[in-house]
Amino acid sequence: MQSNSNNTPLILFGCIGIGVILGGLLSFPNNPWAKENHAKKKMTQLIDYIQNDYVEEVNTDSLVDNAVDEILQRLDPHSVYVNAKDQGDLAEVMKGEFSGIGVHFFQLRDTLTIINIIKDGPSAQAGLLAGDRIIKADGKSLTGKNWNTDKLFSKLKGNEGSQVALTIFRKSTRKKFEVSLQRELLPIKSIPAAFIVKSGIGYVKIERFSESTAQEFDHALEVLKSKGMRQLIVDVRGNGGGYLEAAVHVADQFLPAGAVIVSTRKKKGDVKIHKATKEGLFEQGKVHLLIDENSASASEILAGALQDHDRATLYGRRSFGKGLVQNELKFDDQSAVRLTTARYFTPCGRSIQRPYKKGELDDYDQEMERRLARGEFYQASEIPKPDSLKFRTDHGRIVYGGGGIIPDVFVPLETGDAVQDVFILMESGLVGQFVFEYWENHRYPKQWNWDPNQTITDFEQFILRQGIDFPLKSYLPIVMKYLEAEKARFLENETAYFRVLLQKDPYLMIINQH
Repeated sequence: MQSNSNNTPLILFGCIGIGVILGGLLSFPNNPWAKENHAKKKMTQLIDYIQNDYVEEVNTDSLVDNAVDEILQRLDPHSVYVNAKDQGDLAEVMKGEFSGIGVHFFQLRDTLTIINIIKDGPSAQAGLLAGDRIIKADGKSLTGKNWNTDKLFSKLKGNEGSQVALTIFRKSTRKKFEVSLQRELLPIKSIPAAFIVKSGIGYVKIERFSESTAQEFDHALEVLKSKGMRQLIVDVRGNGGGYLEAAVHVADQFLPAGAVIVSTRKKKGDVKIHKATKEGLFEQGKVHLLIDENSASASEILAGALQDHDRATLYGRRSFGKGLVQNELKFDDQSAVRLTTARYFTPCGRSIQRPYKKGELDDYDQEMERRLARGEFYQASEIPKPDSLKFRTDHGRIVYGGGGIIPDVFVPLETGDAVQDVFILMESGLVGQFVFEYWENHRYPKQWNWDPNQTITDFEQFILRQGIDFPLKSYLPIVMKYLEAEKARFLENETAYFRVLLQKDPYLMIINQH
């Protein structure tokens, strides 16, 4: 596969501010440098004037950030300015590793509580256990309401090789002790689960397309093939994107050498075509690709390539519709700009970027509400299919451009607003906290069975203590599945979690019918 050291971010930013650094913004015809310098000088004079003469003290850095947000909102929905903190966090996720002590935690009654230990990490090597409370780090107390998750992370993360001294309270023995840990690089997996879901059928969940995805995906395929996999389910539901090169690599494993995977086009006509290279790891077996309305960007590159070449059957609902490519420019203060520099096109020439009006981000963000209102999530017939955007696959099937990838097999959303609220609640983190407290309150069992009716009552009371009043008895099967899944994750691992979630998954039930 062709590689590119400058990985191209194709990430769906739903909640990050949009902007671009002022100094590199303007470029005009007819002596552009003079006008650019004039614009820079104007902005510099304005900021200096405010800083020196405004009637009150002003944080000019924040002022500039707000100003650049307004500027890029007038360009497109996916050019973004990322502040230094968010850039650092995002860089770790997209690199696929971070430096820390190797624990997953939450705050239980204002105390940092370990819920899982990363295998072979510093905490595991030091003998820390799920249920241990971290009371102090380098002599500073970590208890109390003034600590939020970001502040706690800042105390536990640090440079690779650095030391941190922790004070631990082990509730099971009622003992307090000290431990010194050396921070190590730890993986942030983009593929949390890969396993044989039934005889001959493998399953791979891709949560994002990061720097480590190619290696993770190849390893997953090799393991599954060694276990007799003849068909593969690739799940990119909820995958908002990542690096273009990672998506190209994954697609390359399914397509013959020379097959076009994706092309990108810049405003001056520059075209770059990404093609499959050597023989892929799974070019012959049947492929099922799972998508939904939150599958975006790099996920859509994979979906478009496999659909256009008739290499996979796509299941789900119309994908997000992000067909813009961003390149990153980093700044000295560690912030960054991801500026749209190209559009991408599927092998048959489709642009799947949904329409947008410059400067009208609110309207763009309301697209999913419009899809829901017209019934598109429940009826395939409500998906727009304009004749002007018809294309054909290698085998002559009609597909459409102009606003996401339309799946080959429609899978409706489970009906009812309340059901969607239940799913949001189930994925909020409260389920995991409830499972942990059950385990701890019942003296650390290695396994247990739920009484469904009593468990629903207990969970309702638990979320009520968190300020959420939600009757759940009508949704007992959904709630119990998520409780069982979280229990499996807590007692075993991520693979066990996804195995439980896939039970009676409507996507897999439909696949079994084809």
